Amino acid sequence: MMAQVVINGLTGYLILTGNLSIGVFFSIGNFASLIFSELVVLNQNTTMIQSAKDLNNKLLVELKPVNNKENGQNNIANFAKLSIVKLQEHFSNGEVVSYPDITIKSGEKILLSGDSGTGKSTLFKLILGELKPTEGKIIFKDKNGQQIHPDLAKIGCIPQDPTLFPGTIKENITMFNNKLDGEAEEVAKKMQLGTDLKNA
Repeated sequence: MMAQVVINGLTGYLILTGNLSIGVFFSIGNFASLIFSELVVLNQNTTMIQSAKDLNNKLLVELKPVNNKENGQNNIANFAKLSIVKLQEHFSNGEVVSYPDITIKSGEKILLSGDSGTGKSTLFKLILGELKPTEGKIIFKDKNGQQIHPDLAKIGCIPQDPTLFPGTIKENITMFNNKLDGEAEEVAKKMQLGTDLKNA
């Protein structure tokens, strides 16, 4: 903006000394205003592009594929068992939910039952890392019995009120796309749910 002031000042001086007419002055003023307006827009766009570039770089870092070799034993694929030890969750209303010490091995199917409000959903939130336990621990161990710290975002959870379409479990997973049957069966087999998928 300082450059525009200087140009206008110089133009005014030329008019006063008779070296420039009023018409030319207004033409130069409009021309200068147009140029500087476009420069401001260009500067804003450059800033936006740079910001987008920085954001894109951050996203690329966040979305970078996990290198299993780098993760070593913390890879969720090495998970062998989950132990819940002296786990408690305290709520703001003074209510305390205590859980029994249990160990769940990889591939085991566990039925968790109880009345509404007894802490079933809370337990899943604690396991998934959505809540931090007030007391106690949730321990993940690998096949060698060593404690691991897997990426909890890679643990899936189906809500208690899923929306299902009339049909088989496989059809609900593939959304009735027969081309995905093979992939659904392969994933179910990896999750040790192959038999369940076939029988449903």
